[in-house]
Amino acid sequence: MLNVLLPIALAPPLAKGLKLPGLSRRGKLIALALAVAIPAICLAAFFSYLVGSVQVYGQVEDVELLGVEGGQLHLRAKALVSSNTPVGVDVTDVGMRLFWGDYELGEASLVGDLVRLEPGRATRVELDVRIWGLEALGGLLSEGLASGKAVVRAEASGTVRASFISFWVQRALEVEVPIPKLSEHIKVLELALTGGHRANATVSFRNPYDIMFEVCSLDLTLSQGGQVVGHAVLAEPVVIRPGCEVGLVLNISITPGSAQLIADALTDDWCLSGQVSGRAELSVSSLRLGVELSNIGFDLEAEPGLDARPLEVEVVNGDRFATSVLVNASLGPIKGPIHISSGTLEAYVGSEFLGTLYLNDQDIELGEQCLITAILDPALPGAQALIQEVLRSGVAELLVGNASLDLLVMGEEVHVLVGRSFSSLAEFSLSYELSISQVLSLVPERPGNVFIVDAEVHVSVVSPVLSPVEVEALSFDVFSPDERFLGTGSLEEPIELPTGNGDFYVEATTRLELTRDGVQWLAEQLVAEGSISLVLGDVVAIVGLGPLDVELGLEEFSYSYEPGEIEFEVEDVDLVSVSFEPPSVIFDVEVSIYNPLDFSVNLTHGPHGEPALSFELWCRKHNKYLGTGAFDSEVTLEAKQSTLIVVRVALTPSGAAHVLKPEPLGGHYDPISNRIKLLADLRDGRAYVAIYDVVVSVSFNVSGIYINEPLPAGAAAYSVNTGLQEVSHLHEGLPCLWPPKPLNGPLGFLRELLN
Repeated sequence: MLNVLLPIALAPPLAKGLKLPGLSRRGKLIALALAVAIPAICLAAFFSYLVGSVQVYGQVEDVELLGVEGGQLHLRAKALVSSNTPVGVDVTDVGMRLFWGDYELGEASLVGDLVRLEPGRATRVELDVRIWGLEALGGLLSEGLASGKAVVRAEASGTVRASFISFWVQRALEVEVPIPKLSEHIKVLELALTGGHRANATVSFRNPYDIMFEVCSLDLTLSQGGQVVGHAVLAEPVVIRPGCEVGLVLNISITPGSAQLIADALTDDWCLSGQVSGRAELSVSSLRLGVELSNIGFDLEAEPGLDARPLEVEVVNGDRFATSVLVNASLGPIKGPIHISSGTLEAYVGSEFLGTLYLNDQDIELGEQCLITAILDPALPGAQALIQEVLRSGVAELLVGNASLDLLVMGEEVHVLVGRSFSSLAEFSLSYELSISQVLSLVPERPGNVFIVDAEVHVSVVSPVLSPVEVEALSFDVFSPDERFLGTGSLEEPIELPTGNGDFYVEATTRLELTRDGVQWLAEQLVAEGSISLVLGDVVAIVGLGPLDVELGLEEFSYSYEPGEIEFEVEDVDLVSVSFEPPSVIFDVEVSIYNPLDFSVNLTHGPHGEPALSFELWCRKHNKYLGTGAFDSEVTLEAKQSTLIVVRVALTPSGAAHVLKPEPLGGHYDPISNRIKLLADLRDGRAYVAIYDVVVSVSFNVSGIYINEPLPAGAAAYSVNTGLQEVSHLHEGLPCLWPPKPLNGPLGFLRELLN
């Protein structure tokens, strides 16, 4: 209209000033109107061409249900609109008729006065939508649920304004409505076999829209590989709120004869892929909506799993194991009873072959713990790897495969071949504690670096093994507590345990082969300290169980042997000779040496020719050195016995003078009783003990030795008989004890006579 009125309105004022010779006023007006109208008509034609060539595209982003009015769905849709317009345009008075295919859906109008379309840019718009074609809506949903999208044809009209020119435009455009695939929003949570050919399935569904609806019914046909395998119906209606996830319970009837087909599909790649067709009845705000479902794909992931915990293991027929196992077998979400008529499976620990498992006439419940019995034909590498792994962590991961099973499923016989391996966790109650409760004996053998140790061993074992277990061999390294390497050791004879589960005390004999430094260290510890502590490391045991000899690395352990120190005691002191002028005193000291060891040792000369035993004799009261005693012979000290030796002590002149000085003058000679009375100590004692070729120096001291010796008859102060031997010798007390008190009164005379 504007392109017609504009030249007419402009013509009169322009004609007054226009000079066109030969034309009347009317002719001038006509000529001027044409001059103005022709460019306007050309411009209008140009814009009309542009508008006619513009393509408009639309895509729905979100849909919100506003309500139901008069049997119509009232919706608010958010869409993205774009076009190839070369200039910006304003669009107003937009109205649309909506179609799915040839079926009318409803109508839509623009929310707001206008929408601006800019070149090369998409614009978001809101549409007020009313749907009354419910049959067409059902078809739209069917298409979208299968493919993930549906296309709505919109016949749109509106006013387009470009610059100062407006046009009434009608366009047919296709609007893509994204509808998430049904398979992307459903997941089988559980498929429970209930007996016969029936099952119950729980399927989760997440509502991706802001629309609440109710699933009133489902009537579905299940197919696999083009063959019908079952039929499913909804157990009860379910209301699904916007954005929520719910569980739909389906009652399923399995088609007889399809169990083998389903089993084959599952074992191929642990996934049952199939199709669902049928009809769903929905209710949206009391409006009933039927949706046809056609070849909706589904995948039932059914990865197998097997957790096993052996409770009892027993050797049968000498070369196999019968084991009672608590298992939890799973096959993805599938639950229910399965009967294993017979079957074999191969098991590996990592790359090591564990053995072949045989199953016969066993009932299992998928998804639940149950007790089964299996026979294992074992292989050593895998068994060794299994035990080491379980000792380390308590659990071992097995790979189970190459299975051949004859099953009874839903009343149908099914044969299954499983070429692929699957993971299984084996959990064992397997632990041990090993300790030396006491060392019974430790004895050296020639050539002197070998020691045989008899010990009581405490073995505490927790395992499912009921059969006897034999420790056939044991090897280890021997260390001191400060980690000094001493030598190696081994088990002399096998140790047999009645079962592999319990608390046992057994006697074991081990052989220690020590280095020379190790022998020196051990001898010094035994002789000088009276005890040793040994650490056994790098322990390797060969354990026999049925047909297997399993090599196990054990943790290090330690033990102590405490026989006690070599003891030195003075049994008696004899006065051998005495002389007052010049002073001379000679004693024989009887020394008792107790050997607490389990083997005899030699009292021998020192490495540089030192006497076998020596000591200094001191006056305890006056802290006076008296003389030195030495024993210069070799003697065998028998095991766990006392050996008596006599050590001659010749006092120094100073020591003899001190001892023979009368008591009132600070000496130890009692002229009344004609006795030497002295409390003495043995100090700086040293003995050399040999264990074969190893000589160990032992220090000792003996305190509180009471000497009470009579002088020989006729020997008195200042009356000297150096060659006189003792002819009268009275010991008035046990060794190292104080003498009895002197007799007084009428018996005193008798005492004097005796003296």
